[in-house]
Amino acid sequence: MTTEEHTHYPGRPHPCDDAHPRLTATLVRFRDAMNDPACTPSTLRPFFTDDKPVCIEHGPSDVEELPFLGKPYEGERAILEYFNLIGTVLKGRGSRFHEDDLVVKVLEKNHVHTARAIWTGEATWSVAKTGKEWQEHVVWAFDWLREGREWKIQKWEVWADPLSAYFATKP
Repeated sequence: MTTEEHTHYPGRPHPCDDAHPRLTATLVRFRDAMNDPACTPSTLRPFFTDDKPVCIEHGPSDVEELPFLGKPYEGERAILEYFNLIGTVLKGRGSRFHEDDLVVKVLEKNHVHTARAIWTGEATWSVAKTGKEWQEHVVWAFDWLREGREWKIQKWEVWADPLSAYFATKP
């Protein structure tokens, strides 16, 4: 692979060189952390930017049984709240996101490096209260920023199956 000389970084490789493998590796670590039964919200926090990270799981925002749906969680406290809400309502049974299903685009504008990643996969969940389980197809969309030498999640969007989740909350 060739490296592009960059005026902002004289004598050093361009910071986006090999960005795709680095982003892929970070996403794999994120997925693996999410699948770890010992995962806590604080385990996931280091994957996100320090500056106003955002997380949103798309779906109706007025479903009392699924209070984490349909609203953006912005900032460290809010993202921790999002993960805590999910953890009180749902129990993850594992997700399957394969690297072949990941699309990454890296951009640079005014020496700011960003990336967009879309990853499709499947997940199995159950509702803590009822024990009912379902499988769903999932789309994760990530907006990334470079913080120093690391890529961090600025925004994480989730599209899943809120209807199945809702039905699983019912006795």
